[in-house]
Amino acid sequence: MQIRTHITWAPGQHVILRFPRLRPLESHPYSIATLPNTDPVKENVMSFVIRAQDGFSKTLLERVRVGGKLSLGVLVDGPYGESSPEFRAYDSALVLAGGTGIAHVLPIYLDIVKCMGGEGDKSRCGKVDLVWVVRTRGTLSSF
Repeated sequence: MQIRTHITWAPGQHVILRFPRLRPLESHPYSIATLPNTDPVKENVMSFVIRAQDGFSKTLLERVRVGGKLSLGVLVDGPYGESSPEFRAYDSALVLAGGTGIAHVLPIYLDIVKCMGGEGDKSRCGKVDLVWVVRTRGTLSSF
């Protein structure tokens, strides 16, 4: 799922989303799986990894399946959570994720790699490994 916005965030943060036309009284936390734009004039795109189980996520998936694509109004609250640039202060980093937990660690990983490449803030980190454990290979097709 993607949301176009002018909100900025840091790697590892999350937002609370509410879809008034789908379930107006419910709010749901989601980790932002992307990095924000570095150009303050350009629009940002927040991406989210959502695994449909029961309840709201299942309802959302069913609505998408009906039309193939879904455009809904959404209220975004946040971002929340700590984002630590200290990952860049070490010689190497190991980033671990399980299943949809990749949504939280992927932007941290991308931020370290970006800084290693000379973009943005400097990084002392010279090596970063990402370990992502999934139940099935089919999970990887979502990316």
